[in-house]
Amino acid sequence: MRQDRKVYFRENRFVHWGEGNFGTLIIEGNEEVADVFGEYVSEIRFEPEIGKDMIKGGVEISRENLKEIKYGI
Repeated sequence: MRQDRKVYFRENRFVHWGEGNFGTLIIEGNEEVADVFGEYVSEIRFEPEIGKDMIKGGVEISRENLKEIKYGI
């Protein structure tokens, strides 16, 4: 967000083993997840172009709503 990239979060609403864990975080960019976070994190994806199908049911995270976004079990 500091680099003016779009960031979206889509919560995983299916709770069973092996299905997407907490949800999906999609960040606008070309980076490899492991290069940025030090390891591969399956819930995080970098996409150079974010299509509507990728973010369907998701929320765009912005500076304005960042503090309002909470994830809990």
